[in-house]
Amino acid sequence: MITMQFVRGDRRILLGWLLVALLLLFEAWMLTARPRFPSFGGNRTVRVAVAASEMVDARLSPYGQGFERDLVAAFCAEKGLRPRWLGIDSWEQGWRMLTRGEADVLIGPGLVPPEKNADDIWGGPRYAASEILVLNNVARHPLQEPAQLCDTPFLVQNVPALPGLLAEWLQPQGCTAAPAWNVSPGLFELLQKMEADAARYAVADARLFQLWQPFFPEVQPSWRTGKRIFRRWFWRADSDHADALRDFWRESGKTHAAELGALYFGFLPANFDYYEGLQLKQRIRSHIPLYRRSILAAAQKYRLDPLFLAAVIYQESNFDRDAVSPTGVQGIMQLAQSTAASLGVRDRTDPHQSIMGGAKHLRELYDSLEEYGFSPWNRWFVALAAYNQGVGRTREALALAGEMEMDTKWRNVRKAMRLIGKSPKRRAEAAYSGRTQAAIFVRNIRFWYYILKGLSVLPGSESEELAPLAAAVPPGWPG
Repeated sequence: MITMQFVRGDRRILLGWLLVALLLLFEAWMLTARPRFPSFGGNRTVRVAVAASEMVDARLSPYGQGFERDLVAAFCAEKGLRPRWLGIDSWEQGWRMLTRGEADVLIGPGLVPPEKNADDIWGGPRYAASEILVLNNVARHPLQEPAQLCDTPFLVQNVPALPGLLAEWLQPQGCTAAPAWNVSPGLFELLQKMEADAARYAVADARLFQLWQPFFPEVQPSWRTGKRIFRRWFWRADSDHADALRDFWRESGKTHAAELGALYFGFLPANFDYYEGLQLKQRIRSHIPLYRRSILAAAQKYRLDPLFLAAVIYQESNFDRDAVSPTGVQGIMQLAQSTAASLGVRDRTDPHQSIMGGAKHLRELYDSLEEYGFSPWNRWFVALAAYNQGVGRTREALALAGEMEMDTKWRNVRKAMRLIGKSPKRRAEAAYSGRTQAAIFVRNIRFWYYILKGLSVLPGSESEELAPLAAAVPPGWPG
């Protein structure tokens, strides 16, 4: 009996030491794993300081909350963090917040750390390259030569790198920049002033200008400086998240930035057609009231964003119910006779039937791509290509992309469509359908969709016509 008690006591001591050892091992594992798995303890919130812009908060874009917001979301998802957004009114304020530890990350274009803090601040790689543009009002003569800026006051978007780049660009002309500064880091106020002809010229970030140009057609590019500007993330070297931020940009940050760049900017034209923009606005005012009920009914039945469906209609027929193409497709949704029959459309010239049939076809094409593992937007872009090129050609491109071991992105399907046309037996067909026809079709619809979304939220008569469509986006769209 005494022996049994001794054994039991010995076991208790052994189990106690084993428990202590396990606790010590777990604590050591926590200390090494916490930078990658912050959900197990420590500071899980990353404070992001940014100036308001369309790059951060997407008012106009239907493709997400904003380029930078989605990029930060990708970082947080990988590292088990949650973002807290801090708005700033100036870049000086942003640097103060970062150096004082009031923010964990500062994001913006053309940022350079203050010299006195340079050793304490780390920066990620440059991404989202853009160019510096000189702009003018269409009512004024464009810039004839850079030297004209030597004696002309002009507006400058408040981007930290711009003064130095402007001085470098103007130095060969024997002058230095003496701009009248725009007080906001954003571009919206600058373009409003240009539209009101408050200044003859302005200098701005080309990427941001591209996003706003369709809504300020009175402002146009006047001169390309050739000077490039980039966006970057900066953080303190002693930040709780420094290792996680560094690892993100070493491992996947550039890939995420490139993919989001294709989503948010990949459809923007190099040169915006001023008259095309005027025609779209005129069609919205004259034709949307005629077809609004049909668009809403079709979009609701087939779970589409009504503005997305309207963008397809505009690309296909400019809202012309009697449109006919050389290939025989007909009506407001440009349906082939065989396709119309399969969709139950008896009269392709009937706008309601055509819109309902076209919406049904879009939904069926999207649903048929489930097996390929596309993200929702990539899947919709491939569905649009199939609407234009047909299911057979699209599946052939998908098979070729699979053989080439390309990942599931629209850009790879687009590349495969071009490669199909290069085989000798397909050359004649490719001469008509074109290796780029599907790409142009998808890009145009994405652009019209973007403009329709922007016009629906900006003041103007178009917003009154588009507001009912913008208010009817189905839950979970895109998908």
